[in-house]
Amino acid sequence: MAANKLQGYGKDVPPLAAHVHIYFDQQGMTAQEATQFFLHHEASNWCYAGGQPIRDWKEEANKWIWEILSVQNWRRIKPANFN
Repeated sequence: MAANKLQGYGKDVPPLAAHVHIYFDQQGMTAQEATQFFLHHEASNWCYAGGQPIRDWKEEANKWIWEILSVQNWRRIKPANFN
């Protein structure tokens, strides 16, 4: 990586927390969700469970956002008597 390239700009890992917050805001998500995503991946040193480094944080952010929206949608359409 070039020395003058901004850390976390684009898909580079690790991103700056501010870049994560901006990206989540652009996707219509809350600052709390952005912080949770950032802290979760910081705790794992931006690596997958097997230890392989994450190469594209925006791809991971999109998966994270998809999961949040899926759960919200399920809660919205779930029948009242569903266990």
